[in-house]
Amino acid sequence: MDIRWLGDSTFIIESKKSTLLTEPSKQIIDENVKAHNLICLYSNESGKIIQPDDYSILTGPGEYEAGGVSVKGIPTAGKTLDSSTKSINTFFNVDTDGLQTAFFGWPSSTFDDLTIKEIGTVDILIISPSEQLIDSDNILFIIREIEPKVIILSKYQESGNNQNILENLASELGSQENASTGKITFTRSNLPESRQIILLDKSN
Repeated sequence: MDIRWLGDSTFIIESKKSTLLTEPSKQIIDENVKAHNLICLYSNESGKIIQPDDYSILTGPGEYEAGGVSVKGIPTAGKTLDSSTKSINTFFNVDTDGLQTAFFGWPSSTFDDLTIKEIGTVDILIISPSEQLIDSDNILFIIREIEPKVIILSKYQESGNNQNILENLASELGSQENASTGKITFTRSNLPESRQIILLDKSN
């Protein structure tokens, strides 16, 4: 399974059974529409595009079978819409190539015990540091509860909160950092024994 960052909040995961895109724009979808069993994941329903005929769009909580893979969407608190309403952030956990690969989305609070139990095993956790609603301490708390073997972050170049999250996660977790790589490949057999953070540069 190959993982690359395409810019903004979009990662591409190419497995034997399917190709997954997280939060893709219409342009990125058009560029990859011929990919094998294309699946697009959106953590917030407001980002949903009209359901097409030639690929799958998954958004919102639920259990899905698409493109030969199993996908579980777990509801967590999202952005505050008004004084009394919050949107739902969907934390996706995808079972493909014998690996559980999860997408963090943009939760607005930490996860309770029931949510952690529902998420289950996570081998690889993918996080976009851009515009996160919680600080690095709360992200760290969630990571330690989920216990993934690998944490993948997009390596945003700008300064500010994005950079702070990258630096804090790398230092606080005390994990090996694999900087400046454009693509990472994982199989069940090459997962690290100890937790590892990987920073992905934008793929050309």
